[in-house]
Amino acid sequence: MSSPRTRLTVAVFCAAVFLSAALLFAVQPMAAKMLLPLFGGAPNVWNTCLLFYQAVLLLGYLYAHGVARRLSPRAQAAVHLVLLAVVTAFLLPIEVSRELDGAIVSSPLSALLSRLLVHVGLPFFVLAGTGTLLQAWFARTSHPDAGDPYFLYAAGNLGSMLALIAYPTVLEPSLGVAEQSRLWALGFGGLGLLIAGAAATMQTGDAAVTAKPTAAEPLTSRRRAGWLLNAFIPCAVMMGVTLYLTTDIAPVPMLWVLPLGLYLLGFIVAFARVPEGVLAAAGALMAVAVAGALAHLITEQELPTWGALSLHCGACFLVAVVFHGRLATDRPPTAHLTEFYLWISAGGALGGVANALLAPVLFDSLIEYPLWLILALAAVISPWRHAGPTRSLALAVVLCLVLVESRRDDDRDRGVIFRHRSFFGVLTVADDADGECRHLLNGTTPHGRQFRDPVRALEALSYYHRRGPIGDVFNHFSGPLAKPEVGLVGLGAGALAAYGEPGQRVTFYELDPHVADVASDPTLFTYLEDCKAHLEIVLGDARLRLADARDAQYGILVIDAFSSDAIPMHLITREAVALYLSKLAPDGILAIHISNRYLRLRGVVARLAEDAGLHLRRQQIKVKDGCRESYMEWVIMARDLAHFGSLLESDWWEEVPVDDTVRLWTDDFSDIAGVMRWTGTW
Repeated sequence: MSSPRTRLTVAVFCAAVFLSAALLFAVQPMAAKMLLPLFGGAPNVWNTCLLFYQAVLLLGYLYAHGVARRLSPRAQAAVHLVLLAVVTAFLLPIEVSRELDGAIVSSPLSALLSRLLVHVGLPFFVLAGTGTLLQAWFARTSHPDAGDPYFLYAAGNLGSMLALIAYPTVLEPSLGVAEQSRLWALGFGGLGLLIAGAAATMQTGDAAVTAKPTAAEPLTSRRRAGWLLNAFIPCAVMMGVTLYLTTDIAPVPMLWVLPLGLYLLGFIVAFARVPEGVLAAAGALMAVAVAGALAHLITEQELPTWGALSLHCGACFLVAVVFHGRLATDRPPTAHLTEFYLWISAGGALGGVANALLAPVLFDSLIEYPLWLILALAAVISPWRHAGPTRSLALAVVLCLVLVESRRDDDRDRGVIFRHRSFFGVLTVADDADGECRHLLNGTTPHGRQFRDPVRALEALSYYHRRGPIGDVFNHFSGPLAKPEVGLVGLGAGALAAYGEPGQRVTFYELDPHVADVASDPTLFTYLEDCKAHLEIVLGDARLRLADARDAQYGILVIDAFSSDAIPMHLITREAVALYLSKLAPDGILAIHISNRYLRLRGVVARLAEDAGLHLRRQQIKVKDGCRESYMEWVIMARDLAHFGSLLESDWWEEVPVDDTVRLWTDDFSDIAGVMRWTGTW
């Protein structure tokens, strides 16, 4: 029967590992949410953050491996506690700078990584090394379980997963990011006390330090390569599915943490000493789930939101269970514990590099996600899987080449004439099968289309049709009632330029320079070239660049910025509306495009209008143009009802009652879970 001191040792070590892991994974969505507005709400913000976290995690494991091999336990504890004290004294609470610089547009990847390094780097590094060090310390105690401390790894992953679940369900809906950061800083201080307690427990009484772990057989290169591959595959799949989901729905913490939480749950299951039969069954289920996910990607069959999330996240979880199970089965003696974790971290870091750095350069679409699924499937079903990772990789490469070639054939069938991938997303220009219209898509979402017939080329289509809501606004404010200056946030194909009139000044604000290149290329779209007004394009995030405009400059200000199907959240907050009003003429009209397959935003904008003392009207309609039917939902706001003019005479424009259950969105607070449209189709 264990003594009270022995039980205390386990309790202190478990608590320290649990809290360090929880803090490690709570800071990830928190810091990313702080940075997201600077980069226009781009889905790639999270994958770039994951790349950074994986890289720093690798450095943290390398640090833990080095000090565990070269320093005594007492010296290790002293060094680590000093690092904790430095972070607590000088770097907390975490506050990410939101200042604009040219690098955000010209080199967003490096700009994002540099901000993460300055504001999050050292705290994350210290936490990254904590779990491994604590396990190494526990392995040097006289506790009965000291010879197999991997149960602490499961405790750490449990803390990680619970922190990820708590962020979108508890922290984000109830606390602003500033409050979250202060709470996180308190937790970090508490961790320092637990680590000091673990160090003290390690060196006294029943838990006194014993001899170093028994030497084990040397590790082979093949075994290390297996660890690397088995860590790479689930990380790559997790990052691939995250980008896929957030591109079409919204780049928000709820969808960031779901795949990552399931990835960590795979670690928990695998290292919880489950029977081998369970892992074998998981392999069979994984093959079925991955095949289903691939079929969905290839056929592009529409599914309800919950169905698509279940399918792809389920596949992600099973991949994690299977490959983390292989790692758990092949875990080495404690003499190689820190190196084992180092190779696992290296595999994760390679997954980050492959997704965030290599894929955007090598591929012009989000094809890496199905490629990682194929690699996972090949590694499980390959008849040579017991011969090592090389042949499984060879099979995966062959299957991937087949997939890439089939995608090229599919592009030709769909009339794709241009595709470009950047940090801000994948832009595709394609013609209809009959050649009547040309479309611009961001991800899978249309962002404008145009008749190819020059006679009809200046006719606004899709969300901007003259019979639609925004067409109503410009039809009313035309001729003698035309506003001298119009501001348009979001360029797309440039369709709103069709409403420009002689003598009028139209200014587009666009974050992605590649969108501006596409819209300005007359061989692709001619809205801008044919515009009758004086036209200007201002590059950069709209909120930051609008601040440079004159006060009361615009008679009409249109907010039409989207990242695939999601309007960036920082464009529909109290502070954003205050900025818009400062740039809007006293009798001006503010129009916001809220069409969305997955989010119900009318309650959010109604609350914003009430807070700002504005009158609001909404129109939702479907319009059939020459190409296809388009669904659209817009709201308009004004300081006085009279400013709407004859628009109020139309039954199409309706009032929107304020929903008391919707909390006001601010730069510090937003709640995506509360507005998710779970029954929408994918």
